[in-house]
Amino acid sequence: MRIAYFDCFSGVAGDMILGALVDAGVPLTVLKEAVAALGLPGLAVEARKVMRGGFAATKVDILTGERPWGHDPGLLHPDPRHHHGHANSTPRPHAGDVAHSPAGGHAHRSLPRILEVLRGSRLPDPTRERAAAIFTRLASAEAAVHGSSPEAVHFHEVGARDAIADVVGAVAGLASLGADRVEASPLNLGGGRIATAHGTLPVPAPGTLELLKGIPCYGSPVETELTTPTGAAILVTVAAAFGPPPLLTVRAVGYGAGTRELTGQPNCLRLILGDAPDPGATDEVAVLEANIDDMNPQLFEPLMEDLFAAGALDVYLTPVIMKKSRPATVLTVLAEAGAEGRLGPLILQGSTTFGLRLSRRGRLKLTREIRTVETPYGAVAVKVGRLGERTVQVSPEFEDCRRVAAAAGVPVRAVLEAAREAARRLITGGG
Repeated sequence: MRIAYFDCFSGVAGDMILGALVDAGVPLTVLKEAVAALGLPGLAVEARKVMRGGFAATKVDILTGERPWGHDPGLLHPDPRHHHGHANSTPRPHAGDVAHSPAGGHAHRSLPRILEVLRGSRLPDPTRERAAAIFTRLASAEAAVHGSSPEAVHFHEVGARDAIADVVGAVAGLASLGADRVEASPLNLGGGRIATAHGTLPVPAPGTLELLKGIPCYGSPVETELTTPTGAAILVTVAAAFGPPPLLTVRAVGYGAGTRELTGQPNCLRLILGDAPDPGATDEVAVLEANIDDMNPQLFEPLMEDLFAAGALDVYLTPVIMKKSRPATVLTVLAEAGAEGRLGPLILQGSTTFGLRLSRRGRLKLTREIRTVETPYGAVAVKVGRLGERTVQVSPEFEDCRRVAAAAGVPVRAVLEAAREAARRLITGGG
């Protein structure tokens, strides 16, 4: 499986994602064709090599020109000063892709109008749908902040043509990269304050912070915004996990440059493209553990239910003897790598523990699939486990067997045995 891992040690912005993709080997023509497919006048895409903190990186610029976007008075007329990669008469307030200009600096554009542009484009359906999902996520975050609905939100900071080009280019570039899965590191937010259409606010902007709910992130002494709304929206939509780099055989590395030089660190986004072991044979799981000796045992069941509902792969309890011969319980939670930030707070809030042990563990597993078999009592789902091309495990889904048994008025054991036999016949017959 090929994985694209974004190392956001200096934050993330739309133009940084584009630069990292091109630097890692995506042809610039892929981005140009995607932007051209929008059918918006005056847009152009350029790339150049720059130095950031002593490192060579690729800077991708979305040039908008001075021509207004269409003639519909409801459309956005961007401020031509905010071209990517051009010297601005007013310094940009952050190192990324979208300026948080004061009221009047950018016109407003609503989600329905942006979706209309995407629907009317010549983009392939998967690119169009993923771009629409990113902007819908942005609108939902802004709506939550302003107490409105996504449809009523007007984007102050991310409605310009260059931001739409960033989103579409990122989606098209990732598709060209051929990655089966996208992951990212925790996000560096930066620090200080920024000027927005709603006044001066601390970093990150409220909409960005809303987007990052459930995502590991951190602040830094850098007095600027490092993670922008566009960059955050792209990553939280396309990334399957946030955490340390997974086990990879590295195939390519790309560095995407931000707009400004930073003091003390290179303003780059690093993209690592690599091959992970066959997910049907090995993977990595997060392990969260806590020793608990002072909790009402009745509270374990609702905590386990909450953890499973939040995506835990497994939750189990182990009785142990602690110091002073106190009986206790070890709560162990297995989850996908990167889920620690989502599951850890549930344990801390739902139990009496004061802390957790976090680790990552490699896992060897069978390739699994669910098949449906017919029994004399009804259809039952069966989990089939394969090692390479060889089937080594067949396990009927117990809840299915119990439901079928209750409907047929027979013991569950009879349905289990019938399901196993039907699964064996299916496999032997080449299924």
